[in-house]
Amino acid sequence: MIFPDIGVEKITMVRRRSHPNSIFTPVNRPGRKIIEEECSHYGITLPEFLSQSKKRFLVKARWTVWHRLSTELGWSASQIGIVCKRDHTTILNGLSKYKSSASWIYNKEDTA
Repeated sequence: MIFPDIGVEKITMVRRRSHPNSIFTPVNRPGRKIIEEECSHYGITLPEFLSQSKKRFLVKARWTVWHRLSTELGWSASQIGIVCKRDHTTILNGLSKYKSSASWIYNKEDTA
């Protein structure tokens, strides 16, 4: 399988939980760019993003990242879950809630 936009054959992604930055392999660097953009946009750090906290502003940031990874890079819920340290069902639930309640999520285009 080829990842869209990078033309690299799929490499089996392995969960790495020993260091927060070790989850980004050469194959998923575009994902890191999206995560860093949204973290900067929401004013949070990578450890906050990857934390288990359920604070509303962190949830909004996660849902936005998951939506972008899914739509822009075509990643599956399992692939997003590995990078974001979540179960794929959590990702699917977040994507569903993002789509149904997108009106309260800060949209960059609305401020332009």
